[in-house]
Amino acid sequence: RGHDVPRIDDIRIAGLVRVDEQAVRRHLRQRVGAPLDRAALDHDILRIYGDGWYESVDYEVLREGPRTVLRVLPVEKSWGPDYLRLGLQLESSLSQGSTYGLRAAYQKTWINHLGGELLLDADLGSRTGGSAEWYQPLSGTQRFFVQALADYHRERTDYFLGDQRIAEYVSARSSVELAGGVNLDVLGQWRAGWRESRTTNALQTGVDQYGLVGTTPRSGGWFVAADLDRFDRLYFPRSGWSASAEGYRSEQRGYTRAALDLRAAWPWQDWVLGGRASWVGAAAGTLPISEAGKLGGFLNLTGFAAGQFVGDDVDYLHLRAERIIGRLPLGLRGDMRLGLALEAGRVGKPYTLQVRNGWLQSVALYVGGETPFGPVYLGFGRGSGGATNAYLFVGTP
Repeated sequence: RGHDVPRIDDIRIAGLVRVDEQAVRRHLRQRVGAPLDRAALDHDILRIYGDGWYESVDYEVLREGPRTVLRVLPVEKSWGPDYLRLGLQLESSLSQGSTYGLRAAYQKTWINHLGGELLLDADLGSRTGGSAEWYQPLSGTQRFFVQALADYHRERTDYFLGDQRIAEYVSARSSVELAGGVNLDVLGQWRAGWRESRTTNALQTGVDQYGLVGTTPRSGGWFVAADLDRFDRLYFPRSGWSASAEGYRSEQRGYTRAALDLRAAWPWQDWVLGGRASWVGAAAGTLPISEAGKLGGFLNLTGFAAGQFVGDDVDYLHLRAERIIGRLPLGLRGDMRLGLALEAGRVGKPYTLQVRNGWLQSVALYVGGETPFGPVYLGFGRGSGGATNAYLFVGTP
């Protein structure tokens, strides 16, 4: 009954040591002087816990004489605030053999009272290198932030002529970024800044068909990016959506690169239906081959080799249905799913000779689930013209 709902006279945050009080209050919709809304408060408590800094979050409503006080009780993690993470990635396909990767990351959180963070990571394997990232909120609510990133990686890049792999390069890319941005509550974030990058290529096998050897193109310019995510899980979501978009203007080389990626998932009985649509292209000028869009690979035209199609004005879309067939054994978390995906892709301005022009089709059949090492997939794809490929992933594809 309405007269049984207490009116809140004060809101207090108790028990914080490292985390700033404003980082908790930003999630609370309850206002002083308003009746207690338990349904909204329960939801806000989950949002506070979702920041990842707490072992638990609870609340209590107290009477202090004639006053009613809401006390929010976050319990900060007893471990941290520094974290060391290790990761493993294994990939094998019929078209390109096997690759592997080992990753170590060190994250230092709450360096200052505003919540500054430092992230260092290193990769060893088919992709080798490292990066350092500094993230600094500008207020206790963490609404606005600045960010700096330095990155260097080397990896193998294959190029195809029709169905044949004709060249293998080792590509090295270094980049630095300085950006500012806005956290959009629980939706994601928007960033804008300056990026400077340089790419070099060394031919390992085949013919230097594209004249990449000896070039060290440098590119610098402004970028703007938005990343929104409302999926209910990081891997194998059952519901939600995500959207990412980026625009980058290279002043030295006179091109503007734009990219858009949309994803969604919907639950239906014991099924999860999903979809993805993406586009990469030049809004102005011509994209260099190192910035071009690519098709091929698992759930990116599965029947073809990874990166087999390269060019400008690249479209991709798929619809998929995943049947939940159980839980992973031995106490491992996550669903086991059997999936079927119908895919289509097109390279409007191909940089290489393709097996066919226009829209390409592919069908993918796969089984997957989540493990302590990340997602695991075993899949098979058949594409236009009879192209086939099979994949095994441990880690993020």
